[in-house]
Amino acid sequence: MNIRAHHISFFLYSIFLWSFWLFAPLTAWAQTGSFCHQDFPSVSKNGILFQCSSDSADSRIMLFYPATDSVVRLPIHHSSPQHPVWVPGKKALVYDVGHQLDSRLQYFDIQTKRQKSLIPYKVVSREASFTPSRHLVIFSGYDDRTGYWQIYSYDFIYGNINRLTTEKGNCRFPVFSPDGKKIAYIVHAENGRQYLKCMNWYGETVDTLSENVFGKVCWTPDSYRILYVSQQGIRFVFMSVTGDNTYKREIFSFSVPIKNPALSVDGKILYLVKKNQLVKIPFSSVRSGNFSVLINSDAPADPKAHKGYPQKYSSKSE
Repeated sequence: MNIRAHHISFFLYSIFLWSFWLFAPLTAWAQTGSFCHQDFPSVSKNGILFQCSSDSADSRIMLFYPATDSVVRLPIHHSSPQHPVWVPGKKALVYDVGHQLDSRLQYFDIQTKRQKSLIPYKVVSREASFTPSRHLVIFSGYDDRTGYWQIYSYDFIYGNINRLTTEKGNCRFPVFSPDGKKIAYIVHAENGRQYLKCMNWYGETVDTLSENVFGKVCWTPDSYRILYVSQQGIRFVFMSVTGDNTYKREIFSFSVPIKNPALSVDGKILYLVKKNQLVKIPFSSVRSGNFSVLINSDAPADPKAHKGYPQKYSSKSE
């Protein structure tokens, strides 16, 4: 009888440990409050991907479902995945793992939970962006010849890798226009400035559109304008510029950091990061600067439990 009771106790204890291991990440999300620095939103009809980072530099990929107002942690096995982006037309995403010259792009299928390397070659790669047809991916990769991070493309049909830039500085955050014809990217130049540049999809006709750019940029759905943040002194200015550099305007500004804008698929909602938290606003009202918090960090992570905790940010009360 004592032996049987011991076996039952051990079995129940094993179930407890397994349950703790499985659900601890979601429980931690619900209990740690401002522990999570939300960043790099990527939007599709499937939801909003974002990177959640801790003060210890550990990161994870989260998925927010606006329709049900719920958030879950994706079961990615790699440690500290970064820079998630949706694969067009798929319930799948690409992210990078590793740091500096160990960076590699990885593919994750949300439905099957399968993971694999995105590019079948050993190439230093991070910060991916796709054409709408998915036949081409661009990324920032390290170039031994120039000693800088340059923009590369990989063709999934022909298996070719091509270097698109030869900048005298590190290139970051390439983003395809929605029509797949142009690429916007950031250059951290030797003079210490950060420039927004634009080129066609095969790496020619490079134009410098702006400077002092802070973080990642995004395109409007019509592929006409690029939205970005420019740091000007102590102000963080949200701006737009046309891809041909014919028209530029300042939309609003904050004295606290804002960065990494992203638009909904229909272009009606703007998302960006403000003080390490994702916020949103109708794009038609963007000049007001009145943002609402997308995900309250104290809210439950369980999709069945999370019902939202609306808050407001206003540029008048920063």
